Amino acid sequence: WHPGWKDHMLKGRLIGHFLINSLEEALFELDQLKSEHGDDPNTLLNHLERLESRDARTFRQKPADSKVWDEDGAVFSGMDSAMVLRGESICHTALLPSRSRMEGITTENESGEFDKGVNQYLMETPEDGLVPVAFDMNDRQRCQQLEVDHKDFFLVREQDGWVSAIVPNNKELEVYRRSTPVEGIIVLCLKICPFNKCPDAYISIDEVTR
Repeated sequence: WHPGWKDHMLKGRLIGHFLINSLEEALFELDQLKSEHGDDPNTLLNHLERLESRDARTFRQKPADSKVWDEDGAVFSGMDSAMVLRGESICHTALLPSRSRMEGITTENESGEFDKGVNQYLMETPEDGLVPVAFDMNDRQRCQQLEVDHKDFFLVREQDGWVSAIVPNNKELEVYRRSTPVEGIIVLCLKICPFNKCPDAYISIDEVTR
């Protein structure tokens, strides 16, 4: 028994309940669309894509609500609210499963194949000087059916010296084409330690900003 099991069970049931409700509503709406537009899948898809494009245009044309900037100027000073709330975001992630990892976009794999990363405990100093993608073997599942969701990460260690990363990289710019110039704010998401018990070598965001 583990104290996290009940917590995971509760969250899983809440998420599952939400997904079932969403599926039920989607099927009901699909039935309505079929009565209005017929049974042809392409016709229904084109109609839904037009609605999505219309919603996107409406969202972009409306002014951004920048009240949060006014309420906490100390945190958001120097940030362009329109850039953050209306800009095009690119997530440079190591998490699995994600399209960028599965198709080699994150690691700029020329073959377009999946880059598995390196076991953090067996990793050597990167010869190319780039921030490596790593994984923790304790995160891997023993059940084959659950071997789909992994919290892989970018690993920076003191013994490796200076390493670098270009964000977004050329592959990301090529795949996720943007309609605006490349500009923005880089946000770092640090790895969350189980039950907030981090190893001694872990660096928190407070230590990074000192």
